[in-house]
Amino acid sequence: MMLRVSMLIMILSTGLALAAPATEEVLTRSVPSTATRASIPLNPQQHPRVLTVGTTISPPFVIASSDGRLSGLSISLWRHIAKELGYQTHFKLYPFRPLLAAVSAKQVDAAISSITVSADRATRMDFSEPFFVTGLAIAVPAKREADWKAVLAAAISWHVLDLLFGALVLLTAVGTLMWLIERRHNRTTFGGDEANGIGKGIWWSAQTMTSVGYGDVIPRTTAGRLLAILWMLLGVVTTSGFTASLTTALTINQLQGPVKTANDLQHVRVGTIAGSTSQAYLANRGIRPKLFIGVQPALAALKSGKLDAVVYDEPLLNYAIRRHFAGQERVLPLLLQRQFYAVAIPLDSPFRSQINMALLEFTQSPRWAGLVRRYLGPGGG
Repeated sequence: MMLRVSMLIMILSTGLALAAPATEEVLTRSVPSTATRASIPLNPQQHPRVLTVGTTISPPFVIASSDGRLSGLSISLWRHIAKELGYQTHFKLYPFRPLLAAVSAKQVDAAISSITVSADRATRMDFSEPFFVTGLAIAVPAKREADWKAVLAAAISWHVLDLLFGALVLLTAVGTLMWLIERRHNRTTFGGDEANGIGKGIWWSAQTMTSVGYGDVIPRTTAGRLLAILWMLLGVVTTSGFTASLTTALTINQLQGPVKTANDLQHVRVGTIAGSTSQAYLANRGIRPKLFIGVQPALAALKSGKLDAVVYDEPLLNYAIRRHFAGQERVLPLLLQRQFYAVAIPLDSPFRSQINMALLEFTQSPRWAGLVRRYLGPGGG
């Protein structure tokens, strides 16, 4: 009896020992299984997960050091999100357009940089809640070099042509009035047919306004002389005003350049970044810009005089100018279109809600405000 019991115990023990390794193998495989990719690990320290996050260099949001280390406002934000969710991150660098393609093809778990939310992109990928609000801006030279082309362009501008037309109308009106007054009593000077008489009146009006006074055309009636006195006084004011307006028009054009508003972009050489929302903005306005692969080459073309303006995201323009073109270029104080930066996520990603919760919590904290000031300066957010 005792022998049978002993044999039974041995059989049961052997069976349990054989079953145990099979159970442990199932648990080990379940951790990296794609079926559990949607859930946050219950204990991240025991079961660390690595997410592949695409990015592209876009200072000050993504900055690469000489040894390849990444930093910047967007990188700091993502590291906080990953830490909160218990994930490790493998960053993968792309050019900008291939980065968006990688998100659309679900080759990365997420992408972060200075990626703007747009209706077109939203058909190919999801976005988190925005973490930064900015806008498209215009960079122009800080001051323009004087050249004959710029002076000529200013001299034949509509403003100057309006001034010239106004002066001509005033000269004609005063000269015609003088002819009407003098034609019957001063036939020697203002006689003849109407064309000759009015022509003499305009000639007198022009030389009187400019204080030349050749003396070949002189009014002889009392009314004509009173008109002459009045026109002498008004002529000084008119000439001074015309000269001041013309000088102002030329000076402003030289100091400010040809681009002062968004409407001026239609008539100048514009550059922007290929594949950006600024390219789409310009295309919608019928403007065909010269395309560049990065903001620094575009600003270098602006500096060399190959462009009159660069349209791109305001914080990226300001950062690049401060770092590489200080005192040579500036950003106009106007925004063409509002921009919202967000984390790009593949469609139907299980991470979207988790990312949003961590992102919203962090971007409302004092630490985030400090990071914005650190990378963008006071008032950068």
